[in-house]
Amino acid sequence: MRKLIFLLMAFIALHPKLAIAGRASVTGNAEAKIETEGKAQYMVTRSRTFELTQTAYVENVRTVVVEAEIVHRRRLSDDLANNGDETGTVTLTVYPVNSSGQFDPPLATRKLPGDAIDIEGSGGVKVTSYGCCVESNAESQLSLNTLKTKFVKSSNVPLLTYTRLGKPSAVLRTASVYLAMTPDDQEVLGSDTSSVAMITWASDEKPLQRVVVHLKNEKPREAVLEWESTIGWKLGKGPLESHAVFDPARPTKPVFVWKMGEGKSIELPLVGDRFDLATAKTPKGVTLEQLDK
Repeated sequence: MRKLIFLLMAFIALHPKLAIAGRASVTGNAEAKIETEGKAQYMVTRSRTFELTQTAYVENVRTVVVEAEIVHRRRLSDDLANNGDETGTVTLTVYPVNSSGQFDPPLATRKLPGDAIDIEGSGGVKVTSYGCCVESNAESQLSLNTLKTKFVKSSNVPLLTYTRLGKPSAVLRTASVYLAMTPDDQEVLGSDTSSVAMITWASDEKPLQRVVVHLKNEKPREAVLEWESTIGWKLGKGPLESHAVFDPARPTKPVFVWKMGEGKSIELPLVGDRFDLATAKTPKGVTLEQLDK
C-alpha cells in the first residue's frame, strides 16, 4: 500500500497538471498591507476576481472562468491625489469548466502591467493601464484562449470593426490605434521617438498587420498631443463608418481613414486582408512603416 501511494505521489509530481484536473474550486488571497522602504511607506493591495464567461474554440463554445489578481503599490503621503499608482500588475488565469462542472487545468496564465480588467466574452480580456496627467489610458486586448496580445490601443481613440461575409462563416477583424503619449509607449512604440502611433489590424486571436506611424518633428511625441482622433471606414461618399461589411457578391473598396486635424489625414486602403501601404496617403512629415513583413 505504501509503495502504491509513493508511486501515485511520484506520478503527480511528474504530471502536475493532473493534480488540479477536475477540482471543484479555485482560490486565492486578497489583502491590504503597509510596507516600509527607507523613510517611505507604501500601501500594497491585492484584489482577486473570478468571472464566468464563454468563448468560441474551433467552432465549439467553451465555458471558462477567468481569475484576475490585481496588485497595486501606492506611496503614502499628505497628497495622495498627486501620487497615482506607482505600480499596477495583473495576473490572469483561464480555467475551462468541464461537462462535470469541475475545473480543468488552466488554458493559459499571464502576468502583465495593468490597473483594471474587463472580461468581454469572445472579444477577449481587456487590461487597462491608467495614464497620468496628459496621457491617455492604454488598453491591451488579449485572446481569451491564449491570453496573447491581439492589439494595444489608446482609450481616447475608438475601435473599428470589420466583417467579411463568406462560407463556412463570416470573418471578423478589428482596426485599432495606439497613440502617444500613453503609459505603454516604450513597450509598443520603442525607443525611437519618431514612432508616434501604431495601427493594428487583428483577428479574433492575434495581430495580422502592424503599421508604425512616424512623425518628422523636433519633439514628435509631444506634437501629437494636438492631433485629433477621428477614425473610420470610408465606404463611398458618405460619412465615416465605425463598422464595415464586405460582401464578395457586391465588392467595395474600404479605406481606413484617420483625421488628425484640418486638412491632415492618413488613408489606408484595405486590399484583401491587408492594408496597402503602397497606395496609402499621408500628410506632410508623416510616414508609415510596416512592422510585420
